[in-house]
Amino acid sequence: MNAVKRIALALTCSGFLVASVWGFALLDSRWPAGTVVVHLQLGPSPGRLFDNSASWGEVVEGTLKLWSDQLLDTRFIVVRDSTAEIGPANGVNNVIFAPNIYGQEFGNAVAVAVSWRQNGVNSEGDVLFDENRDWNSYRGPLRRSNAGGAILDIRRVALHEFGHMLGLGHPDEAGENVKAVMNSRVSDLETLQDDDIIGAQSLYGKGREIAAVKQPGRSLVSTKKRKYSVRGTATLGQVTQVFLRNNRIRGKTYRAFGVDRWQAGVKLLPGVNRITVRVRTSSNRLLTVAEIRIRQK
Repeated sequence: MNAVKRIALALTCSGFLVASVWGFALLDSRWPAGTVVVHLQLGPSPGRLFDNSASWGEVVEGTLKLWSDQLLDTRFIVVRDSTAEIGPANGVNNVIFAPNIYGQEFGNAVAVAVSWRQNGVNSEGDVLFDENRDWNSYRGPLRRSNAGGAILDIRRVALHEFGHMLGLGHPDEAGENVKAVMNSRVSDLETLQDDDIIGAQSLYGKGREIAAVKQPGRSLVSTKKRKYSVRGTATLGQVTQVFLRNNRIRGKTYRAFGVDRWQAGVKLLPGVNRITVRVRTSSNRLLTVAEIRIRQK
């Protein structure tokens, strides 16, 4: 069968974007339900990394778990320090440092995700990090070396490239102004954002299978009230907690009463309030299940 190859790039930049709307971008393929075996073949790190991680493999395996924890029936399984064959279109999901992209230059890209698909379904996904860059693992703002060049955080770059493996594109290149790891440029963001999670779950439809919003019945409603009652349902036994956040009120979480049939009163401010509904599952996964807009007049 013929396979189609796709290359997705991550570029370096010191700036970062501020969220204003949900704007995830999707590519035209996805993995089937089940497990995706990923072969980590990054070799030894130069001693302890900045965040005290012992190896490249430890860091990158953690990023795969962050994505897996957002999904219910598509999971990454890691073979660390794998000795599997390395190469394009070989049926193995390789994660490696490399001098080039299977013969092509990296150019401005610091890493790439290369995917092959058959009939719209992913059959292989490789992630290649430019071995000629200065790599480490750390939290917080991007760092620079004493010589002035960038010290790249493999953790945030790996998060981005594995997002491509799942089927997410670059929201900023799709004309969106959002706060997301999946934007095309490396930034001070070093963990998954709500936009990234909602994008992955919209592609795989996971969180929505275990919980739903019943009131309001539309994604955008208007009210004169300063407080709105949001109600919904959740699968008892799979969901242990439901809570909501209003993007207009920072740092405030509204915990819902009940689980099987839940409701929560959310404070509103004049204008459009974007309410994110999240659930915590019995396996302690945190999933975003809905985003609604309530206009307070």
